[in-house]
Amino acid sequence: MASGMADRLLSSRSANTNIKYHGGFKRWESFINGQGHTALPASPIHITIYINHLLDNGASHAVVSGAVYAIKWVHGLHGCHDPTDNCFVMNLLEAAKRTARKTVCKKEPVSSEMLVDLCGHYDHSDDY
Repeated sequence: MASGMADRLLSSRSANTNIKYHGGFKRWESFINGQGHTALPASPIHITIYINHLLDNGASHAVVSGAVYAIKWVHGLHGCHDPTDNCFVMNLLEAAKRTARKTVCKKEPVSSEMLVDLCGHYDHSDDY
């Protein structure tokens, strides 16, 4: 009976979301265990340290928000208090929207020489 309930609880999210959140929580767990603390239940200050760690390592806003939602999700499944419902965590999550930026690596524009070479390469092709 318990396994059926667990399956139903997991079906509250899509399978891909469950996989994403599970992976996000495992990364959080690995980080916080390495710091000598427990992942569940988590302390809001430890989550802010983790968010700051992600931002320092160039994580995008999507990665940071995914980590926060994963922690929130696992705490909810275990019936624990939501540590992400904290002003420091929420403010850092908002800050990630403005400060987390991946460097843009723009491609070079296609030159006319490139187009001529490409057309010449397929000049004898009869595929229209």
